[in-house]
Amino acid sequence: MKYFESGKIIKIGDSVFVEKGVQGVVVCDFDSKQCVSGYEDWFTSDGSSVEGIPTQGILVKTDKYGLIHYETEDESIKKKS
Repeated sequence: MKYFESGKIIKIGDSVFVEKGVQGVVVCDFDSKQCVSGYEDWFTSDGSSVEGIPTQGILVKTDKYGLIHYETEDESIKKKS
């Protein structure tokens, strides 16, 4: 997935602003099957899908909203400088 405005690739560990300027961190990238340490449970060992667990997009952890899943690019996601 890419940032809407810049077209640059969103990577796990990126500090971002999401809905209404709330700060968060990208913790999972389902497209590339990568996650930060502590979020491995969001993936199956054989790559199969599990009901209720996303198979594409990214997962952002925020203090205000908790975990937010974005399935496609969203203009509200902005990389923190």
